[in-house]
Amino acid sequence: MKSIFLILFSILIGSSIAHAKSAGVKVAKTWLDKMVCTKLSIQRFEAGKSAPTHTLQVSDVEGIRKFILQLEKISAEGDEMVSFVTKETIKLEFDCGEKKVKVEIFDGWFKTPNTAFNSSPEIRKIEKQLHAALLATLTPELKKKLFKFQGVDFAFGDFVITFKGTTSFDYAPATISGNDDHFVVRDKSGKSQELKIRSGQLPPQPLPFEVEGAKFVLETFETKDAGRLYDAYFQIHR
Repeated sequence: MKSIFLILFSILIGSSIAHAKSAGVKVAKTWLDKMVCTKLSIQRFEAGKSAPTHTLQVSDVEGIRKFILQLEKISAEGDEMVSFVTKETIKLEFDCGEKKVKVEIFDGWFKTPNTAFNSSPEIRKIEKQLHAALLATLTPELKKKLFKFQGVDFAFGDFVITFKGTTSFDYAPATISGNDDHFVVRDKSGKSQELKIRSGQLPPQPLPFEVEGAKFVLETFETKDAGRLYDAYFQIHR
């Protein structure tokens, strides 16, 4: 059964590329061609299941723009046909005005607009990092790199943290300006606390906070394990 699936999968991808070339279709150079998208749907599916295991709806225009910037680091012109039996599929759907753009990710492989996949080790590394961040955003864990989507409740078991947005400050005529990232943390009882991380003359610093006696740290700049976070991601660790 698996071998039949692999053959059909290869035929479908191969015929799509052959048709595009024979028809003289211009291959997309980018994923979304600088479109402004107002909504993003993220769904994760496991093999053999028709219903998604995890879903997330994002309506943060700025957060979606930053996500697209990460996506555009991946070549939109795949150079290889890949045949495999998928264990997991992530489906992205961008709502960009009158146009909807769909992206499918099979076990961390991003199917490009020309219905192929990237074989470059450098691009595969970027794909794996982006795929990991998507999984962490759907299922938050400590020390994981999450997308900083405004208005999304990220549940960490004992508490929920929500990014509320960014405000700018400018203390003119002094040359002091920058941005403040605002977060709200709520514990199981519903008690909330506001957190603010400032960036300006200095990069955003780690911000310690407590939830019912347990100590945590909120990061928005960079960490040793997750690398650079600024300014699309955040991380929480002990």
